[in-house]
Amino acid sequence: MRSFCLLVLAILFARTSISIAQDPLTVDTERTKRFIETLENLGKNRDVIRKQCNAIESRDQLLAGQMRSYWLSSVSKYQTALMTPQYNAMPILQRIAASNQGLGRRLSISDPQTNGIWSRLQDNSMAIKMLNASALNDQVLAQVSLQSIRSNRLGLLDIANQADRNFALLRAQADWMGRRSRMEHEEAIKIAREAQVADPRYAGMALVEATAHRSLGDFKAADDLLDQMDDYFFQLQVIHAMMRAQCDFINNNVEQSNKIMAEIGPIAKERRWVEPLLLRGWLAIADGELDAAKRWAYEAKEIAPEYLEVSVLIAWVTFEDSPKKVKDAISILRDGGIRSSPDDWFYLEAMANGFARKGDWKQAQNQMEYALETAPSHVRSNLQTQMVDIELERIPRIEWDKRLRSHWKLDN
Repeated sequence: MRSFCLLVLAILFARTSISIAQDPLTVDTERTKRFIETLENLGKNRDVIRKQCNAIESRDQLLAGQMRSYWLSSVSKYQTALMTPQYNAMPILQRIAASNQGLGRRLSISDPQTNGIWSRLQDNSMAIKMLNASALNDQVLAQVSLQSIRSNRLGLLDIANQADRNFALLRAQADWMGRRSRMEHEEAIKIAREAQVADPRYAGMALVEATAHRSLGDFKAADDLLDQMDDYFFQLQVIHAMMRAQCDFINNNVEQSNKIMAEIGPIAKERRWVEPLLLRGWLAIADGELDAAKRWAYEAKEIAPEYLEVSVLIAWVTFEDSPKKVKDAISILRDGGIRSSPDDWFYLEAMANGFARKGDWKQAQNQMEYALETAPSHVRSNLQTQMVDIELERIPRIEWDKRLRSHWKLDN
């Protein structure tokens, strides 16, 4: 017993040494620096996309104006040609010819009447040819403008796809699952507010700011911000409802939270928004509804298999529900690992727990050490407790209800 206590003390001392070597304030500061750089780069990229879009839209209007001008010019020239004396004289000439034929006479240019008509015909033939040629050239130019418009609008489509990808990256920076430190949230709010002054419809930054307000406990600010923004985008109304469900859960209004999630779940699936499905999965784990959690996790995977949070949720559901499939869960995590970064401590934590359940305690310890290197201050104590369990070759236990509340609203 005495040796066991000494072992525990030694482990705790080692964990304390790691904490001192990796000062939480320093870790939070470095995390914040990287987070802000990411937000700023995405903002710059968005500005470039907007300028390109404006340029292409201006060119589109110019080309449309050119095409309209060429087409109207062509029609006008054809109409002018039809109103020349040649076209006016032709019916008269045909009537005279028919009359002469009836009298047994030929149409002769020596006849003063017909001679005058012939002169009118000859005098305008060159002008008519030139008008028709010019009208045809205008038609060709109108067709060229039309092809340019089509090419230009393909460019607009490419710009729209770029904008969607940039928005998806910004959405990924919104801390829906409570992964970031207080410092990160406070700095993100400053940047987001500046960005939205220049562009009030900056939805990506609004999402980042809203999740920051929620984590800092200012639920009203988060709700007001999304209330202003979701008028422009229907899909943001689903995200807004998700935020309200989180706040209800934190405030112990679980029944209302579940009601909201039941309403928006089908909509999120239809609209292919992964965040509400992930939220349903985590809430189901907290309620002990592992079959439901598995269902939401795999529905999320169908929508966004590249999303790291999807792999982590599937792994945790497997750990909790199917211990014999730990190897499968670790394999899923490894597949998702190509999209992880050292700041994704929650991914490394899941890997550590996977190896612990597999009985590979050395690997579990290594993964948890990696997680502690960049974990924000508010989760370090929990990770250190898990590390002690791992070094004692015990599988860590996660209190999911408590964990979600503490992650979605940081303690003061």
